[in-house]
Amino acid sequence: MKNKLYFILLLFILFLTLNVTADMGPKPSITIQIKNLDTTNYIVDLFTKEDNYVNTENAKCSGITEDEYNYLYNLDFNGYISATSRDFLLWGECNGNKDFTNQFSYFGTPTEFKIVLINKDTNETKISNKITRRNYQSTIVLDAKTMKAKETIILTHVKETIINTLICLLITILVELLLSIPFKLKKHFKLIIIVNLITNLLLSIILNYHYNLLIYNNISKFPKLDIITFIILETLIFIIEPIIYIKKIKNVSKKRIIIYSCLANLITLLLSFIIPALLHINDINIGSLSNCVGEA
Repeated sequence: MKNKLYFILLLFILFLTLNVTADMGPKPSITIQIKNLDTTNYIVDLFTKEDNYVNTENAKCSGITEDEYNYLYNLDFNGYISATSRDFLLWGECNGNKDFTNQFSYFGTPTEFKIVLINKDTNETKISNKITRRNYQSTIVLDAKTMKAKETIILTHVKETIINTLICLLITILVELLLSIPFKLKKHFKLIIIVNLITNLLLSIILNYHYNLLIYNNISKFPKLDIITFIILETLIFIIEPIIYIKKIKNVSKKRIIIYSCLANLITLLLSFIIPALLHINDINIGSLSNCVGEA
């Protein structure tokens, strides 16, 4: 029993040290790549007019000071206000870095927005044109000189998306396999891997396709429908997975299978919310962690 507990403890340590989150499936995100900026001493943030961004004590850009956060919060460009400082479901890497790449993600990720760039060396604050992103996981290239921003598909982003998807899938499978040990389901590792491969990839495809469908049909008519879709898909996974296991696994009680499947799904789902929140609260760089969400 001790060895099993050690395995689970090791997994949680892995979650806290890897620069990825512990859950499967894509999550909405915006990656901003800045060019023509001659300093890494900058702050970048998303500004939006969307009404659902309200004040919350938990909202804060990662890596900035309290004074910088207050400055962002109080900025108003003709009704465009900071989304990252208001929505606790939007995590952002706001502080400058040598790669000039900042990521914003989770279910508070806006569809229509402008980018605010603050050069801390010159105390200059500028805002970009309005962007309407058309991809679930979007890359925006911002020219710091002209403040022209445009959504683009670049090879590096495609590569990162694939890598992050595979890492998230691997971690999900690890969770389910390790949890299967105390439930005495080790003989069914292959089935567990196949089932999670199918459900994870289907979730990724459906969420991406669903978001693009909403964009082309005016997403403003469907506020937060991506969250509703996510909840529906998660519910289906909670129902379908134990049904598959019950049909395929013999000589194991239905009760044990149902408890195992629901517990495994619940753990990965909760970890997808808890770990990013903890890293964000402590101002730790969330990196590619933002690309995974809630598929169990």
